[in-house]
Amino acid sequence: MQGQKETKAAMGSAVDKAVVQVNDYLQAQNRSLEFSVDKSTGQTIIKIVDQANGKVLRQIPPEYVVHLAQTLLEHNGVRSTGIELKT
Repeated sequence: MQGQKETKAAMGSAVDKAVVQVNDYLQAQNRSLEFSVDKSTGQTIIKIVDQANGKVLRQIPPEYVVHLAQTLLEHNGVRSTGIELKT
């Protein structure tokens, strides 16, 4: 049990370190990272935004995929789209 706790703590520390590195890089590039959840699909949306003008430089998943998932849910009454994105 002790080994699992140490492993989880080490993984958490590595993730924290990676987040700091990504944030430092983005700030140096005058960009920000935004996380949100689409209310209609429940999908997590990640956006890279230019801080100077607020323009979305990249969105994961792309807007057209989110729109497709929303349309499928609205028209077919499907609870899950089955769309999985791997980047």
